[in-house]
Amino acid sequence: MSNRRSKFPPAPEKCWEDPEGTKRVWALLARSERNDQHGGLGGGYRHLRFDLVSVADVYDKDKRRIRNSLADATNDLEINSQGDKLEPDKLYAYAVEYRGVHHAGIRRLDAMHKFLSTLEKKLERERREHGDVPDFAHYVVRVARALDCHYIIEKRAGNSWDSYDDSDHRYTGLRSDGKFNGLECSWKVQQLVRDLWTDDDRKAAKAHAERKAEEERARKEREAAAAAEAGESA
Repeated sequence: MSNRRSKFPPAPEKCWEDPEGTKRVWALLARSERNDQHGGLGGGYRHLRFDLVSVADVYDKDKRRIRNSLADATNDLEINSQGDKLEPDKLYAYAVEYRGVHHAGIRRLDAMHKFLSTLEKKLERERREHGDVPDFAHYVVRVARALDCHYIIEKRAGNSWDSYDDSDHRYTGLRSDGKFNGLECSWKVQQLVRDLWTDDDRKAAKAHAERKAEEERARKEREAAAAAEAGESA
């Protein structure tokens, strides 16, 4: 029996529609969400998520054929994050996790655990070597590099029910001279993060911050005046 470790990440599964000899590569499919209905303290939620998908590595975008992975270890895998309407350009609580899992037996659970454990070990080695990530974009860079992702994909037509419809997507390549391009990945994620907030969001956030600062200044003045009054009457 071979003692060689399994390749990480595993090669994407073939798609029956691909011509003979087609190579499939991993990619991150971006999904953004704005929800102002259930935010706390007058704010609203912002999410930027990336699904792990595979695409045919060909130039013709109409033949890339975005496919969700069906393998136990990579199906339903995503990079998740959360933000607040009142804090533009900031995302937190980011992590790689499995979402939307409808069923999982012991074999799949074992495969998922092994996959995430291996990924986390790779990310921990990066953390020890380069320090903590300063923001979500840098976190995505490290995950995308570990998963050997070749593209970030954005859906330009937002009215289709099918996220994997091949008709209208923008591809950002993450390879340069055969190597992973972390700068390109970081730039694209930062752009997607900025797009979660509108100009009106930024104006509202600025007004909120100024109002909170004024309330804090008034509170300190009241406390100082009360302390002075207490000192005079002592």
